[in-house]
Amino acid sequence: AAMINTLRVFLVWRLVKYWVLNAYPKRHTVSLYTSTRLESVFAIRILFDGWKAGLNGAIVWAISLTFLAYWFRLAEVSACLFEDTTHPQCMDEAALHWTGNGVDFLPKTNDLAFSNAAWAMFVTSTSVGYGDIFPKTHMGRMIA
Repeated sequence: AAMINTLRVFLVWRLVKYWVLNAYPKRHTVSLYTSTRLESVFAIRILFDGWKAGLNGAIVWAISLTFLAYWFRLAEVSACLFEDTTHPQCMDEAALHWTGNGVDFLPKTNDLAFSNAAWAMFVTSTSVGYGDIFPKTHMGRMIA
């Protein structure tokens, strides 16, 4: 369900594209006579042209950080650590500790704060890498 809901974010691009191309009322006529398609690529060129490029780049970066922080948080949370979990596999010791080659590495913890996930994505995107928050799952490492 979370995957489907986050994929709905891509529907916003249709609205942005329409908003950008709406400034060109005769775009269909121009497209017909020049045999070009004024669609997504043209809208992206307009968005990143001139003084608006920095502002629009910052907006795209912020939206990307929010999207990745959401997925990072989903990948790092273990359902076995919730208090009302009754699944039999959650009673296994491997569900409570990260292990590799039979050696315990870290106890699993659920960090449900979105701000921590956003901070981890910000630090990763700026290539600072403080190390205070780091991915513990393979999916979290792929996202980061």
